[in-house]
Amino acid sequence: MKKLFARFIGAVVLSVFPFGLHAALVTYTVTITNTPLPGAGTNLTVNGITRNWTNAASTTGIQTNSASVSASATNLFRSWSFFPQVGVTVYQSATNVVTFRGLDITLAQGGTWASVSSVSAPSTNTSALQLPFSAAYASQLWTNLDLLSSNRGLSKIELDAGFGLHGRYLVATNYTLTTNDLYLGVDTRSNTNLILTLPSASNASNLLFLIKDEGGAGGTNTIKIYPASGDRIDTLLTNLVVSNNFGGVQLRSRGGTNWSILASGGGVTGGIASSGGGVPLTNTVWVAKNGSDSTGERGDPAKAFLTPNAAKTASLSGDTIFVMPGAYTATNLMKNGVNWHFFNGASVTNTSGSVGLFDDVAGAATTTITGDGDLWDSGNYIVIYVTNSGSVVKVKAKTIAGGNPAVDGGAGSLTVEAERIEGASDTGNTILIEDTGVTFTLNRSRVVNTWANANSRCLAFAAANTNTVIRDCVFISNTTATNSINGSTPSLRIYGSLMSNRTNGPAVTLLTGASRFEVSDDVR
Repeated sequence: MKKLFARFIGAVVLSVFPFGLHAALVTYTVTITNTPLPGAGTNLTVNGITRNWTNAASTTGIQTNSASVSASATNLFRSWSFFPQVGVTVYQSATNVVTFRGLDITLAQGGTWASVSSVSAPSTNTSALQLPFSAAYASQLWTNLDLLSSNRGLSKIELDAGFGLHGRYLVATNYTLTTNDLYLGVDTRSNTNLILTLPSASNASNLLFLIKDEGGAGGTNTIKIYPASGDRIDTLLTNLVVSNNFGGVQLRSRGGTNWSILASGGGVTGGIASSGGGVPLTNTVWVAKNGSDSTGERGDPAKAFLTPNAAKTASLSGDTIFVMPGAYTATNLMKNGVNWHFFNGASVTNTSGSVGLFDDVAGAATTTITGDGDLWDSGNYIVIYVTNSGSVVKVKAKTIAGGNPAVDGGAGSLTVEAERIEGASDTGNTILIEDTGVTFTLNRSRVVNTWANANSRCLAFAAANTNTVIRDCVFISNTTATNSINGSTPSLRIYGSLMSNRTNGPAVTLLTGASRFEVSDDVR
């Protein structure tokens, strides 16, 4: 509790707002019947602090203490100035009640008293704090808040002065934060790409860390922030990069394996391991099965959209749309300047029947699609369709399947890589190159056509294209097919190797030589 509260107070320094303390504290009541015998010495000890008293000549006389505070028995309790007291009323010969608010009192009596009794119980009342704190009172207060308070909510505290921030003041070399740190200044002037490593999220649960470039050279010498192995930042990110001069970020552990970003300055980017790089957080849009198209917002993983098309509408050029695992339906997701990343387990099916899942019919587009998504067409249209001469489209996926064909290059530049590319089961071509001007590259892909027909082709050309490159691929056509590659006198280059269960058609020229094309019925 003490560490959590101290960190919270430190955060208030950075974003000033009023707040207050509400806690169900302990009320400790001391009841004394004050009839000591004449001449007998008496004392009370509260938490180890003893006050001695000398009796007057009779039971009704005025009691005074040894320090001659004043001739009032009330001072017996007022003299314990370390402890907050309310309702102090002490008579010379009566039953007296004194309440210590917020403390767990250990009481001992000495000398002759008629009776001294006490009771400690939680109070349902909200209690004010005694200020200024003494060391003894502050220590006792923290102890009892930890042990005895039933409500630890903080709603409003007004500050008239600042608090110091605990932690290392300045680091100029790679550093692993500890749970004792709060603020970390980084000198970026002399260390290129300085690396900070967070403690494990489980060990730092609920702790806040403030990291800032104090060297003012973050634009050149970036700060890289990594969570512990297996941890993530905002569920997905495997690192953060601070790349603006005097930039910074505030992080809070949510326990388990996750950190959350509370605030960040300009130039903070988040890296996702499977995306192959860093993406500015302000230029992200998210899609998730628990998202909402009405509340989704750019730049906030916690405010994901429910559908890919809504995310596309909200996106701006330069954004990357991240699609979380789940099954989605969509139509024509291509948008100029907007990239897509599909996490493993995310699948999207084209339900249009008239446009591709990704197509540039509406205008030239520069787009990169990455990740491990399954991209499908539900009917007899196309998954990837590039037909504009100004388009540059790169696709990497786990599956591209369905459609007639699954991939269609009509113009522009198209690069494709997938674990499996498969056309619809009742159509002739899995990949179709329609024009001589298309620049098409197929990398490390397994292309399948299961249509039981002599024209079951993995790759077909409708024109004499000479700008096609096949790199380390496998083509598998139905066993009834005549050729796995055929068309109108195309010429293609094979880099690495191409293995197929069927030969290339007689009109196809292999510019890199036939030795790179291995044909075998045993290809799988």
